[in-house]
Amino acid sequence: MARDISMGPARATVRASSRPVISWGAVFGGAVVGLALFTLLSSLWLALAFESGVAVVRTNLAWFLGGSALGCLFLGGIITGYLTGIRSAGSGILHGWSLWGLLMIATIAIGIPSVLNIFGLDRVTTGLDTGNVGNANALWATFWTILGGFVAAGLGGAIGGAVAREPGVVATSETEPTVVDVNDHDDARDHDVQHVRVS
Repeated sequence: MARDISMGPARATVRASSRPVISWGAVFGGAVVGLALFTLLSSLWLALAFESGVAVVRTNLAWFLGGSALGCLFLGGIITGYLTGIRSAGSGILHGWSLWGLLMIATIAIGIPSVLNIFGLDRVTTGLDTGNVGNANALWATFWTILGGFVAAGLGGAIGGAVAREPGVVATSETEPTVVDVNDHDDARDHDVQHVRVS
């Protein structure tokens, strides 16, 4: 019994690459640079305030430290958004917020005493038992600083995400598979249907 089998050109179905939603390498990279820069600036402000006796820095030390924290979160967000390699402001914002969350967890887990001292919350927490809260404005200052850091990291991530690290890399929502012709070469080939007789 003989039958005809028609064979066309070979075709392959290629699925779009599935990238993770969050690039933790980019988040950690931005966090490392942001923390290192914040440490550098903090040591500068503390040296100017106490060793050099600069009155402006000493009386406004909390503002200098808070502004440095916001600036470093902004720069860390730009670096994080850029390192993702995806040209998308939305992806950059998501990565910037992930950077902010990671730094908040690290601050709470490692640096609670230093954070309390910077914002004056050590006096607030010790006064809760006695009923004398002390400087209640420090609570609002802390809230606004953390919220400002959230906005700065997201804005920096959006700016960094808007710049493509590799040319031609653009975030798309294409989920349909792409059909590629395997035999498609520059040389001229005959792609006519071939008939094979199988007996």
